[in-house]
Amino acid sequence: MQNKAQEFDSIAEEVFAPLYPVVAEQILQITGKESGTCLDIGCGGGHLGLEIARMVDMRLVLADISADAVELARKRVGGWGFSCIAEAVVAGVHSLPFADGSFDLIVSRSSVWFWDDHLGAFGELMRVLAPGGIIFIGSGFGKQRVKQAVIEKMRERSPEWPKKVKKKTGAEHTPQTIADTFNQLGGLTEIFQNDCGGWVICRK
Repeated sequence: MQNKAQEFDSIAEEVFAPLYPVVAEQILQITGKESGTCLDIGCGGGHLGLEIARMVDMRLVLADISADAVELARKRVGGWGFSCIAEAVVAGVHSLPFADGSFDLIVSRSSVWFWDDHLGAFGELMRVLAPGGIIFIGSGFGKQRVKQAVIEKMRERSPEWPKKVKKKTGAEHTPQTIADTFNQLGGLTEIFQNDCGGWVICRK
């Protein structure tokens, strides 16, 4: 029987896989980052961060509060042949075991809605972000064709999935409220939003 991390990873592999390279490319195009160190926080099995590492010359840290998810991410790091540039660690966003200014790029897809204290969590992200670094946080599919393909497959697996997603990403935490919280912490934010998703870009 699969644990929750294995269940999520199975869905990532079988359904969401096409979106990760598209979103990774989008992130890199928007941020212009090509080197340094990247943190994928709330990484799950590590797909997004590893796609970024595949595209540019960046060191990578994959972090998740779930030890089961981190174990899957570690196996994927080895399987992709990235052990020399990537590591996976158990870490919660509210207490990150990294020095100030450790990361040039911080990414997180679809994790922010699971975080209880946004002010505390975003404060930690700002702390470990290097001067001139960028946080790219939110959720999206990259392209409309990818979005439709994922939605169709997920509906086959779980007809209630679209409703659950809409409820999870509802009015309580929108790109605007996320941006407002980063602004409180001194970040310079902008919102990137279209029919494929919504992201907050925060610069330090």
